[in-house]
Amino acid sequence: MLLERGRVKSSLSFADWHDRVLQFPGLPIAPLVWEDIREVHGLAALVNPFDCLIAATAIRLDAPPISGDERIRASGLVPHDLVTGC
Repeated sequence: MLLERGRVKSSLSFADWHDRVLQFPGLPIAPLVWEDIREVHGLAALVNPFDCLIAATAIRLDAPPISGDERIRASGLVPHDLVTGC
């Protein structure tokens, strides 16, 4: 969506980007699970539903979300040592 709206620039198509990410086992693509959706209810400080799902998944996996979104960083919901900028 960010690519389509021009908010993120890339020389790769989404399909090409996805294929490249799959080549790196250290960057797994995590599935969205019900536990993430339940966790979202506790993340009211984040207004954007996509931000909520990113944060909830990061909390479940105890892994850094790859996001440069300052709202996720400033929320305090995800420990600062778990937030990685893009």
